[in-house]
Amino acid sequence: MASSVSQQSVFAKFSNVEFFHVGQAYRLGRYPIHFHMNGDMTGSYVKECAIHESFNRATNMHATNYVTIEANVIYNIMGGAYFLEDGIEIGNVFKNNLAVFVIPSTSLLNEDVTPGILFSIETFI
Repeated sequence: MASSVSQQSVFAKFSNVEFFHVGQAYRLGRYPIHFHMNGDMTGSYVKECAIHESFNRATNMHATNYVTIEANVIYNIMGGAYFLEDGIEIGNVFKNNLAVFVIPSTSLLNEDVTPGILFSIETFI
């Protein structure tokens, strides 16, 4: 008889990591941090990291849910900074992140030509 308890088999925990000269320009899917069709990743996070001088985006979520992206700094990157690929991703938390000097890129999708920066700062009292 098959077990009815589902198990999460994929976790990613990045904390206090510097990513420098990462991402492959003109290559779809070659991003510094890329959660690719992982489904639910409860407990996974990218916290207090620095991503700078990336040639292809910074963080990318594609069909991945419940990841926390918190207190990261992104500087001088090409394409989207904090990117949700399909817009169907749920439960992801973006908190206290900063992105500065995000450069348009004509190498990938239309969204990268006019990249936006997801900005959120929460204050707890």
